[in-house]
Amino acid sequence: MRKMQIGWAQTSITSLRPMLVIGQMYPRVSEYVRDPITATALVLDNGETQAVMVSMDMTEFPDYLPEYLKKALSDVEDLDPANISISATHTHNSADCIDFLREDNIKVYGEDILPPAPQPDDLLVGEEAKEFLTERIADIVRRAWQGRKPGGIARAHEYAAIGFNRRPVFGNSESSETIMYGDCSRDDFIRFENGTDTSAEMLYTFDEDLKITGVAVNIPCPSQVFELHRFVTADYWGYARNAIRERLGNVYVLSLCSAAGDLAPLDLVRISKDNKQALLDWGGQTREVFRNFDMTRECEQIGERIADAVMRG
Repeated sequence: MRKMQIGWAQTSITSLRPMLVIGQMYPRVSEYVRDPITATALVLDNGETQAVMVSMDMTEFPDYLPEYLKKALSDVEDLDPANISISATHTHNSADCIDFLREDNIKVYGEDILPPAPQPDDLLVGEEAKEFLTERIADIVRRAWQGRKPGGIARAHEYAAIGFNRRPVFGNSESSETIMYGDCSRDDFIRFENGTDTSAEMLYTFDEDLKITGVAVNIPCPSQVFELHRFVTADYWGYARNAIRERLGNVYVLSLCSAAGDLAPLDLVRISKDNKQALLDWGGQTREVFRNFDMTRECEQIGERIADAVMRG
């Protein structure tokens, strides 16, 4: 039986030009790069079955990408593009290399709430943006596939408190309402609409000498601490990857966001008292909101908790 072949590759998907940033209802154009956004590819191949997993620091993966990749990778011998799975960390501060869904959002909010956003002449958008992303993703898939070497895998399950429910319920036993990002310091706060998921799933890869080469980390929480602002960032995953590498060396990290409906990486109970007005504006998603807590510190702490789970695993 042929040994498992494992390949890794990573690249920056950060553009130095302004890009459309999605994740909120109001239109945003990136003003600067706070920290790089990246994409990572992991290849597993045992000679009979192959899997290529791609993770990107984006809000979602563009629906055009599979077809574009199929064409771009058509010359890679033995690679079946149907075995490529693409995922996103769901940061709200990344360009998705698609056009902003302005017309759809105006139908909900109206143009008086969502006025047109100025677009600079050097905006990376449209077909040029699609080609930019396709080229970067095709490159890491190609390099991971062509660089695969014999190795092994191991998995682990752990826990890390990352996601919190973002839908508090207000009222009483007779009537109630749910408000996304509601103010939990209100006297009529009852509970949260649903629970949380603190699981952390890991898949580690090793070379033939049992030296760790990378880890896929699956956390049920989107990376949206910074989500409201006009800059590019990988959010808490950038800090988590750094914290993991501080412990394990310069390994590859495949960042995955599992099912996480209405979970967010901020504890509303803790931050409500000092962010009453900000929470009202935040929930509306119609403009940039500045909240009264240290976003960098939040990301650092989340990154440490993820790294701790990886090490326990």
